[in-house]
Amino acid sequence: MKKITAILIIVLTSSLINAQSIKEAYVPSEVKATLFTKYKEIIVDKIDTVEIKWVKQKISYRAQYHKNNEDHWVTIDKQGNWLETRDQIETSALPNTVTGYLKDNYPDQKPSAAFKTESTSCSVTYEVKIGTALLHFDTYGNCVKPKQAKKKTVKSVTTVN
Repeated sequence: MKKITAILIIVLTSSLINAQSIKEAYVPSEVKATLFTKYKEIIVDKIDTVEIKWVKQKISYRAQYHKNNEDHWVTIDKQGNWLETRDQIETSALPNTVTGYLKDNYPDQKPSAAFKTESTSCSVTYEVKIGTALLHFDTYGNCVKPKQAKKKTVKSVTTVN
């Protein structure tokens, strides 16, 4: 029983170390300045307030917010350098090559979610969840990484004394 408890504590603790929700007060000013300069639409105004959730990752910070019925994620390093933006988009905003691929390969299914990612490492990529598949597309709309979507599972631990 003690071994199982110790293993569970180690697993839970290690998963919290990689990404951790934090209060805005703990986010470096350089990171916040980059976010509010690059994404002026999320600055709180008198009519519409935007709640920003901050997550500290290993070497960067991720701001998550919801605006206009879409989710957005912005990743910025400690020095305030923008690394990546991931936006939820309407499936109608996907490039024709992506929608063509979906029609040819998944004719009886409709996408449940679509995302557009811009990053410093590659200009623009797309991600589409359709059925249990999570499809990745490059800048030109070519499918580059089809894989099964991860299912959330709850593991139960049974001990015998």
